[in-house]
Amino acid sequence: MSEEFLQKPNIREYSPDLKEVGYGTCCFQEMPYLKNDLWGGHFRDVGLNPLLNSAWLNRGKDKKQWIGALYSTFGKPYEKVVCEYEKHGILSDRKRFHTIQLDAEHLDEMLCDSVFRESFLSTLYKAREEKIVVNVFINQYAGINKGDEYLAYSRFEKLKQNVLSFFYEYGLNDNNEDVIIETIPERDKTFWCDYIDKIAEIGGNAFRFSCEWSRVMNSEGIVNEEEFDDLAEIIEYAKSKNIDVTLCLNHFTMPDWIQGGWLNPDIVKLFGDYSELVFNELEKRDALPKRFLSINEAMSIIPAGYLEGAWPPYEKLTPANFIQQISRYIKAVGNTRKAHVEAYSRIKKNGRSKGKDIQVGFTHNMAWFSPYMKFSPLDYIWSAVGANLSESWIKEALEKDWEAFGNMPTDFVGLQFYNEHTFGPFNGSLGTTTSLRDLIDSASRFINGWKRYPEGMLIQLIRVNSMILKTANRYGLVKLPGIMISEFGVPGVVDPVDELKVLSDAVNIASSLSNLEYVGATIWTLKNNLELSEGFFVNFGYYDHNGNGKERSSVEVSGLNLKDPNIRIALEEYRHELKAYAKRLKRDNKVEIQEKFGQQQVADQKLEAIDRFLVSLKN
Repeated sequence: MSEEFLQKPNIREYSPDLKEVGYGTCCFQEMPYLKNDLWGGHFRDVGLNPLLNSAWLNRGKDKKQWIGALYSTFGKPYEKVVCEYEKHGILSDRKRFHTIQLDAEHLDEMLCDSVFRESFLSTLYKAREEKIVVNVFINQYAGINKGDEYLAYSRFEKLKQNVLSFFYEYGLNDNNEDVIIETIPERDKTFWCDYIDKIAEIGGNAFRFSCEWSRVMNSEGIVNEEEFDDLAEIIEYAKSKNIDVTLCLNHFTMPDWIQGGWLNPDIVKLFGDYSELVFNELEKRDALPKRFLSINEAMSIIPAGYLEGAWPPYEKLTPANFIQQISRYIKAVGNTRKAHVEAYSRIKKNGRSKGKDIQVGFTHNMAWFSPYMKFSPLDYIWSAVGANLSESWIKEALEKDWEAFGNMPTDFVGLQFYNEHTFGPFNGSLGTTTSLRDLIDSASRFINGWKRYPEGMLIQLIRVNSMILKTANRYGLVKLPGIMISEFGVPGVVDPVDELKVLSDAVNIASSLSNLEYVGATIWTLKNNLELSEGFFVNFGYYDHNGNGKERSSVEVSGLNLKDPNIRIALEEYRHELKAYAKRLKRDNKVEIQEKFGQQQVADQKLEAIDRFLVSLKN
């Protein structure tokens, strides 16, 4: 490991002008002893592949769908993975490994299925040929009551013997070198306090994590006091280190007792009750976070679940079900927006009654959409459709329900950016692709197939400014929500510091041109998460999941291309909306003079900054 890495980084160097810079992570993923079902009741353990296992357990679904998902995952070409590892100079003796998770409750049943067994074994043999070690993670805590370590240990030992027996039977792991079996360590409040210490040590002052619905209340509404005590202790410890906490209320998962998920007719009220419960329980423990996030990436959950069929409830849009499925999709999207508004209303009302002004916002994944084939007009149209579908939620959230509050129903917009989506009707993908074009273009892709496009961070931040101002101008609003970069990061197997600096340059430029308050940025993530669809294969962390530093990449990271024409287009649209906003403030007498003057002055200053920046792009 290089000396440069051993010198502890100070992440304040990334975005020195932002009030908060820290790290985010998912509490529900990192505390694996969940007592209730995860992700809408579709799987109990983090399984072989969480996506596959969830399809296997999905009530009412047959095996064909699960087997299809199995083939698509185990069909990933190991040659490409090895190529990526070697490109980054970290596969000198091929000790890097692909991750497979095994389900503790359903392993035996799955291995009895001949189709699964054949595909699973072919994957293991292929890994052996490529000298790639398979690391088997067993989640020994899932489904086990907290504190029952003996039961967890007994189950782990039994499963371990079953796995080893299976490998030996088929001629694998005979020398104990092909497969490594590890447990997923329990990440309790002690772990999180250490995590917070690490954030403070490297210069951070912000921490984002999640509360998991099924952990804190059951179907009868009975509160789990122990879980709230732990949650409060984590938040209080962060405060003691002068670290601001952002708590997310819903990060993909939903308790199994809510039948129908986001289509449940009572879901808006149920989510409001849950939001109010979390606020009140933390308030009485004097452990309120600085801000709440209501729902994480509604437009990731709903399209994947109701159009692509990739996530629960695995409903795929087809010509045969087109009208019905679009109707279900629209309803689910609307319910997530209404649920956010309900959470906003409940928390703000309770906060005012307690004399506390707690900030409430939402997150939205604004990946950049581009045509899969640059010469295809149809792909241009299709990518525009994809972008509009993605952005429709944030536009609706800003424009609807503002009359009830006198302002947009959010205190800030949490923007999340990672990559460019290449999109077309006959090729392209929202996720990993393995076509010839992707292999040729692999130099600009991350290890999981996502396309690198750091300029997209700058463009999308500017576009969010435009969306907010467009709503303010349309309805005569003066008070504007702020912007939080609630997630940005780099999926890869190497230390992401160089790429993070490039993305931070985009954040700094955008914040310097914005008339909105930029409240801060959280990097995803300090330590590797167990990602729901990829396990530990997609390494977002600055450190690995055990807290060990990762090697520096040998690949040179290019900086921002400020000559990108999409940047100019976004800036000119933003300038138009900002000019209209400043002009309206001068003639608007509905607000206090001091507030109006302050907003107008900022708008005028930013218009000058935008003009200077546009001129600089020409030079």
